[in-house]
Amino acid sequence: MKAHVLNALGRGFDFEDVDIAAPMGREVLVNVQASGLFHTDLLFATHDLVSTPAVLDPEVAGIVAAVGPDVAHRL
Repeated sequence: MKAHVLNALGRGFDFEDVDIAAPMGREVLVNVQASGLFHTDLLFATHDLVSTPAVLDPEVAGIVAAVGPDVAHRL
């Protein structure tokens, strides 16, 4: 799966392959169709707020690809 990864502070994001584990518990894996870059993402990329490497948690739109065993229903 591709993701924008923050590998170093102040260097921006790298678009690279990442390994994603199967969903656990109440997690949902989404096949992302669209995503935004937010001001807070840029804040994390320029200030020492998260350890690197990091994949930030943007708001996305997509299709549910898999669900964890504790997911009771889909909306």
